[in-house]
Amino acid sequence: MALTRRQLLAATAATTAVSTGALGAHIWTWYNRAPGEGLYALAPEEHTFIQRLAEAWMPPGGEPAISGAEAQLGDYFDGVIAAMAPEQGRLLRMLLHVLDEETLPTHLARFSSLPLPTRTEVLAGWLSSPWFLQRQAVSAVMALLSFGYTEHPAVAAHLQPHFRCGFGR
Repeated sequence: MALTRRQLLAATAATTAVSTGALGAHIWTWYNRAPGEGLYALAPEEHTFIQRLAEAWMPPGGEPAISGAEAQLGDYFDGVIAAMAPEQGRLLRMLLHVLDEETLPTHLARFSSLPLPTRTEVLAGWLSSPWFLQRQAVSAVMALLSFGYTEHPAVAAHLQPHFRCGFGR
């Protein structure tokens, strides 16, 4: 049986419509999730993603000797999202899901489930990506995490001697 051009176009249109609908439904599941127990705004998987991202950025054993995960940057980020206007917070939370699932095609796993060395490598790739929007999105999340990291008492005490203004007091 020969496939006509009209049948091919109809099949392509149907495939596109179904794919778009499925993607939209998947993205909708990210929208407005209930916060996890003990959290103000983040769902448990969003908090886990931030903790794993923070650990990839500041792994254990650095100077100061506190990793991004040990600094509980997921809790800090939860507070930041809770203080935002609701719609802005939802959009930022959706970005977390996009970033977490971005490694599915390349690593067959979410970012948050990858081993630490792989997460560190992926994060470095995101920060040096040729795609401007990806670099900027990841940099914005990293900027928020850096505020939380420098506010941690162990980090602030380490940074204080470098600032005459009395950093961390």
